[in-house]
Amino acid sequence: MRVTGNAYSSSDPAPGNTYVTSINVNTGAIAQGPTLAKAGSTLTCREPEGLAVYRTDAGESRLFLGFASGVEGDRRSSIFYMSALV
Repeated sequence: MRVTGNAYSSSDPAPGNTYVTSINVNTGAIAQGPTLAKAGSTLTCREPEGLAVYRTDAGESRLFLGFASGVEGDRRSSIFYMSALV
């Protein structure tokens, strides 16, 4: 998996250009995507920083997306997750 995109700007307003792509680690080929991710679209700035896959004790898979947000000089970190497969 990989996440790409930039912080919001006047030329790239909300929901932004954050895309998630599934990559076959054996071949390097794109398996699915890129898919536009709208998680956290109301954040100020919202720059994608990373992702992680987590499996709960109940066996549910979740894709976590991390974003830098907030105004310059007062950045925050925000984490969102998706549990529905698309």
